[in-house]
Amino acid sequence: MATKSYPASQHVLKTFTKLIELLPATEQNKPQIVLLAGEVTPFRNDTDREMPFRQESNFFYLTGCKVPSSYALLTFQNGTSLANTPSTQLFIPKAELADLMWSVPPPSLEEASAMYDSTSIAHPAALPDAIQEHVKAFPGAVVHTLPTSPLFPKIAGEYTAVFAAANVNITEDYLLSALHRARLIKDAEEIELIRRANAISSRAHETVMRVLGQGVLGQITRG
Repeated sequence: MATKSYPASQHVLKTFTKLIELLPATEQNKPQIVLLAGEVTPFRNDTDREMPFRQESNFFYLTGCKVPSSYALLTFQNGTSLANTPSTQLFIPKAELADLMWSVPPPSLEEASAMYDSTSIAHPAALPDAIQEHVKAFPGAVVHTLPTSPLFPKIAGEYTAVFAAANVNITEDYLLSALHRARLIKDAEEIELIRRANAISSRAHETVMRVLGQGVLGQITRG
């Protein structure tokens, strides 16, 4: 489970920096808003059997949050304090009785505030109002989402409709490329995780080669 030691805010800033580099010059000084949907819990065909959950990689990279059905609203603007410290608002589902009975419930807002590196945390019911506030506070903003594709979680229409009602255009042209560029640059924590994974893999390969080598020697001896 992620904690505030996970550098989500650094990843957000890095991604916005790469995003600005990709934008036309006429768009670079406008407010930039990113709306992301987290992955939902998958179920086996037409049943209520939950399948193993894995958070969408880009969502986790920017939030550190593994809670299913979450959303993130991120904001950046050159020439303001947001250029150094982007706003990162996280929206996680409210725990329901069914969650308590059948699966691990999402954390409370208080627990999530202690866990995640985010400016604020609320339930998804508050997201439409948050979007509306952004529309008013950041006129002329460019809104970015991941491409509409089976590869990425779908953003609920009730959220994109708030932007549409205010005649705010949403573009899918830049965010994914910005994320690809940002994720090429690894921070200290990511490098340490890569080293640990490499060490585990190396030990596994050494063990396999040692066991196979003993088997081969045994075959030669019996021959």
